Amino acid sequence: MASYCQGIENMALHSEARHHGRPVPSASIIELLPLRSEPAKTLGYACIGGQAFKRLDNGREQVSAAAGGWQRCRGG
Repeated sequence: MASYCQGIENMALHSEARHHGRPVPSASIIELLPLRSEPAKTLGYACIGGQAFKRLDNGREQVSAAAGGWQRCRGG
């Protein structure tokens, strides 16, 4: 049942992104630490609102998934 619900969520997110002309999200979801946690600061990657971000010198950059689209995550 969980995989079925995940499939429905993936289709809904892809459809909405395409409808609005935005990049599509990844089908994969990874575990990342929340933004302000010490391990996330050390690692340089954090989960913010379900999206993976990499720390840069002047801000943050959204992470692309290996299979395409922006990387979705849990933990933030």
